[in-house]
Amino acid sequence: MLLAQHYSEEVSSNFIDFIDKNLVTKVDEFRQLQDVTGCVIKDIEKAKSLLEEMRPIVRSIYSELGFDELQQAFEADVEKWLARGLENPPSFDQSQTAYKPVAENQQTFFIGPGAGDKWSCTCRSFDGMLFSPTGGTRNLSTNCG
Repeated sequence: MLLAQHYSEEVSSNFIDFIDKNLVTKVDEFRQLQDVTGCVIKDIEKAKSLLEEMRPIVRSIYSELGFDELQQAFEADVEKWLARGLENPPSFDQSQTAYKPVAENQQTFFIGPGAGDKWSCTCRSFDGMLFSPTGGTRNLSTNCG
C-alpha cells in the first residue's frame, strides 16, 4: 500500500513525467517480448514480471484520474490474459468498454493492446500533450490531424 501511495503522490504532481519515468520503459520492454499480434513469444516469465511491476503504477494512475471502473476492467483483463496464457493474443475488451472519452482539457490514460495488438499506453495531460511510448510526446493542437 505504501508503494501505491508513493505513486499516487507522484502521479498527481506531474502526470506525463510520472508515466515517462515509471511506466514507459516497462511498456517498451514488454513490447519487445511480443509479436505483432500481441502474443508474448519471448521470455514468458519476464513478461509476467513486467506486468506485475506495471500493475501498481497503472492502479495509481487510474485512481488519481478517478477511473475506478477502468481500473477494475484493466485488472480483470490482465487476470484473464494471464489465465489464458500470455502466449495467446491479449483481449482487453473490458478495458475498452470501460474507457470513456474525456473533455479536451482533462487528463486521460489508457493502457492495453494498441495498434497491431502490441501493448501500449497513451495519455493526455492538462496542457494538451499526448504521450505514447512508440510515438513520443507531441502537442495535440499542432500535430494531431
